[in-house]
Amino acid sequence: MNAPATVSTPLLGENIIAVASGKGGVGKSVLAAALAQKLAREGARTLLVELGEQSYFANVYGHSVGYAPVLVRPNFSLALWRGEDCLREYV
Repeated sequence: MNAPATVSTPLLGENIIAVASGKGGVGKSVLAAALAQKLAREGARTLLVELGEQSYFANVYGHSVGYAPVLVRPNFSLALWRGEDCLREYV
């Protein structure tokens, strides 16, 4: 499994941590959620975004998730970006 990539975005003044792999069942979702929760507990505003048609985290956190971020805990939000929603937003 590849290590998470941290990307500095000087224009936004924030960091983005991306977790990606073509292989299923290697712990991407668990790793992403653990990192997001840790950063949120430390006071960082954190958005955990899923890409696809279904949300794994909606079941984990017990919240309905869609394109707009949903605050789940202090400093911790979830969003689900479906292809159609993203196209509608940017096209």
